[in-house]
Amino acid sequence: MLERLPNPSSWGSNLSAVFTGKAIGEHSAVDASRYYELPSAHIAQVFPEGFGQGVVREFTTTNLPALMVRQSGLEGREMLASLAKDPGALGKTAALLVRGNRGVGKSTTLTYLVHAARSSGWLVLFLPSAHTYINTQKRFLPLSALRIEIGLAGDGLDELFDVPLATHGLLIGFIQAHEEILATLPVKCAETGALTDALQINVKTLLDLAQLGAVKTASGEADPQLSAHALVALLRELRHVTEVPVMLAIDDVNAFDRGTIFRDPKTARPIHADQFLLPHLISSARKGGSALCNGIVLCAESTSLVYRPTETPGYRKKRIKRERLTKSWAHPGPVAEEGSTDAIVRTLVVPHYSVPELNSALRLYAHSGAFRPADRALHRAASEGQAAGQVHMLTSSRGELVRKLCSQLG
Repeated sequence: MLERLPNPSSWGSNLSAVFTGKAIGEHSAVDASRYYELPSAHIAQVFPEGFGQGVVREFTTTNLPALMVRQSGLEGREMLASLAKDPGALGKTAALLVRGNRGVGKSTTLTYLVHAARSSGWLVLFLPSAHTYINTQKRFLPLSALRIEIGLAGDGLDELFDVPLATHGLLIGFIQAHEEILATLPVKCAETGALTDALQINVKTLLDLAQLGAVKTASGEADPQLSAHALVALLRELRHVTEVPVMLAIDDVNAFDRGTIFRDPKTARPIHADQFLLPHLISSARKGGSALCNGIVLCAESTSLVYRPTETPGYRKKRIKRERLTKSWAHPGPVAEEGSTDAIVRTLVVPHYSVPELNSALRLYAHSGAFRPADRALHRAASEGQAAGQVHMLTSSRGELVRKLCSQLG
């Protein structure tokens, strides 16, 4: 994935305060503002789906896959741990929404929480970018064009669209991350049994079900029929998993509240994301996605999807009104099964860098070669963690701006 640098421990003793050698489950307040490295083998095992765009840019800048241990991440990890210990807490908490200003590190915090959850035994269906899931695909299909065996037409899902390649990749990553756990979880829903009978296949575990959606056609492409059926059945099954805590983790979740790059073949109008299968399932508390009896939806909003520096305020207002056809469920407020008002959406706010966090980021950039300004005094100050004041005045300690500034000066 990346061209690796020497081990951080060989960069000099002055970086001992920047990196922690502890495993993610052992991180505490003492490790806050420090980085921890993700070995390449560990990445393939824990993050087979890849990372969000913001995390990839961060790794590319430093040429090193390392995440910062931030106080907001520790708070989110403890929140998840407390929910997992309380038998009824997960059923009453619909979602944990990661929020914050543009460029403060929401995607990085969500990635940290996904790593913490998977390391603690959670079953996590991870979507690194909702925007990429739909808007970077070249092919979409109306489900009405597929040979519907059972289960889609009865729920009205045959009126939706799907992006088979993206759905296939999502299921593949889920299998690679949790193959052992999935093999121990039996299917419980009668609808799954009816589907497998109609398809004349034997599905006993969630691993069998996920692998059904990962099947390819004779031409080597994703099978749109099987991937759609498997996704619907899998999300339905995840609602009833009680053996382990379950998480649906989605970055850029507000991309599911907007228009897409695709147009309806009948009307030529832009298709709203809610008309696609996965966003539709996620946004409905009754159709699988946020009504997990032993799980939670972890999601982060992307403010970059709203911000476009070249458009006028008037055009921006019209665009947002046009794109936001439906109100997102992913806002603080009640989200629950019909007839219940107990489930809530919790919020985790990611702040701008603190002074120790900013100094730690600058030292990493300086020693990794990402920050090499012509001013040697500034480079030395960054290497020694004494340039936070100067950089803060230019960036307001926003992680994205700090990275961009260091890249431009380097």
